[in-house]
Amino acid sequence: MKKQIMVRAWEMYKTAGCTMKAEFAVALKMSWAEAKAPKNSIEEKLIEMGATLWEKGGHKRVYLNEVAEKIAGVTYTLYKSGSYSSIQVNGEHISNNKGGAFIACLNSVYYDVIQNKFYRNIATANGIGDMMMGFMDKICKLVA
Repeated sequence: MKKQIMVRAWEMYKTAGCTMKAEFAVALKMSWAEAKAPKNSIEEKLIEMGATLWEKGGHKRVYLNEVAEKIAGVTYTLYKSGSYSSIQVNGEHISNNKGGAFIACLNSVYYDVIQNKFYRNIATANGIGDMMMGFMDKICKLVA
């Protein structure tokens, strides 16, 4: 089991485009949380938070969408055109380009119930890898 946990941690670390030891530590925490938690408990906790369940063709996933934004502490305002006017993460202003990329990555996060794994887009663009690892660390703590 320990080997599977370590392999999963390296998989998360590499797909996130991470380069720092601290980021691997977060990936390892997530891997342990996935291994320890019963499948249904993670699914139920995410749905209680407001995530949406999707089932089709033998797949069963829980998409975080807006729940991810709340957990990450993202607030934003929009222009009438729908473009971002300003974006804050935990009360700190960030650029619209970086914030938009971060929000797009947040909205790509889902939990695969059958495989008992979290998935997300690679977050190397615009220097948001650290922000995504911090977010995934929060998710890990919430579902553990």
